[in-house]
Amino acid sequence: MSISIAIVEDEKNYNNALKKVINYQQDMKVVAQFFDGNDALKNLPDLSPNVVMMDIQLQDMLGIEIIEKLKKEMPETQFIMCTSFEDDEKIFNSLKAGAMGYLVKGESMDKILSSIRDVYNGGAPMSFSIARKVLQHFEKKLPEIKG
Repeated sequence: MSISIAIVEDEKNYNNALKKVINYQQDMKVVAQFFDGNDALKNLPDLSPNVVMMDIQLQDMLGIEIIEKLKKEMPETQFIMCTSFEDDEKIFNSLKAGAMGYLVKGESMDKILSSIRDVYNGGAPMSFSIARKVLQHFEKKLPEIKG
């Protein structure tokens, strides 16, 4: 069974590059490409892809808002943020909204492909720099442990 993927990315070249590389894989297929948020919001529920590659900063809305609106409607779909933003607020808002992965644009296509497979199989893939920020965030929050 192949993994169905939708791409929500307003940068046309990046969107098309992702599609080309994903469709070259034997175990995955791009079922839809969206270049703006409204189009994605309207059409994603009917498609119910296994995985959505989601940009944060779309021209008409934030990818985070799309996930917040669709997560309940599409509980089986896994969302991976794929963005150039690495600030804590966007990372945590994405994860709170229901994203199961967070990749920084510029990751190798191998990393992106393995992340799609990971999230499909129950994992939570993140770029190393993002994983470190998440861990540091929780490190700061820990109460002092008295021995």
